[in-house]
Amino acid sequence: MAFKVRKNSWGQILESFGHRIKNGFKSPKFVGWAFLFLLIGGMGVWLPWAITKELSSQSLFTYSIAILGGLLIDSFLKDGNNL
Repeated sequence: MAFKVRKNSWGQILESFGHRIKNGFKSPKFVGWAFLFLLIGGMGVWLPWAITKELSSQSLFTYSIAILGGLLIDSFLKDGNNL
């Protein structure tokens, strides 16, 4: 009785993910937009800290929601151009 040996595709997924990350950081356009997105999206964290000099957990929660919302909007507004 022969057993079927299945290939594990996690190696290919991780390799593809690493390749995409490297390509993204080689693009000045991607790095600029990512920095701008984090700067504006992170205002809920750094702006209250800059005003009161204390960091609250509520502002960190707001930041995570802002990132998820931004990613959701980006997925809807894709125009097919690669960065």
